[in-house]
Amino acid sequence: MINMLLFSAFSRMLDAKKYIKSFFGNDIENKKVLFVPFADEDNKYYLALCKQALCLAGIDKKNICTLSSHTHKTNQFDIIFVSGGNVCRLKDKLTQIDWFDEIRERINSGVLYIGDSAGAVITGSTLLHTLSYEPYEKELSDYDGLKILDKSVVVHYSKTRYSGVDKKMVSAKECYDAHVKQTKFLGRGKFLTIKNNQFVSVRNGKLKNIFFSNKKMIRAITKESQKYGKELSKKA
Repeated sequence: MINMLLFSAFSRMLDAKKYIKSFFGNDIENKKVLFVPFADEDNKYYLALCKQALCLAGIDKKNICTLSSHTHKTNQFDIIFVSGGNVCRLKDKLTQIDWFDEIRERINSGVLYIGDSAGAVITGSTLLHTLSYEPYEKELSDYDGLKILDKSVVVHYSKTRYSGVDKKMVSAKECYDAHVKQTKFLGRGKFLTIKNNQFVSVRNGKLKNIFFSNKKMIRAITKESQKYGKELSKKA
């Protein structure tokens, strides 16, 4: 029984909390989360926003445990949250601490998996399509994803993106063209695209696309910027 929520921009879709709650009902505050930051560990502000978004969904902050080499495999978690960054770095770090296969096993056992950006990409069949757009400093022994999905995942597949300078959606043609090339590299029928204002719900193995309006995203981004700001990065 596979249950997943795959995002391009989790912290900017605060209304997604109702979908997380739908998996657990009113007992969500007691659920334990394994937080995996390896794709971009230095981006404290972004990681803090992800944790805050989990809390806004109803998770008690004290129940969020960050994965490290010392996180014991006997620990039980109801949710695995994997944040964004470089997906090859993410796989490399998970492999080094012997958690790559462990995460796959937990997803297959029914643990809810939430993947944001790179965290979504790694659930697919391969990571090779990301190398031209976001190379990694070392060669991996292989570029297989978790293979939870039988397709590869391409995120941020949008012609617009958010600009933190003037709080609006602006053209991101270069980024969009790069992701179009990724889909061409993979070949027809071998990819799943996720736009910036979209997420994919996989419940009991059934896939569903959910979309948000760009205006709603801007409201959420403005709200998070005003309420949390730089202070969050100090608490991450």
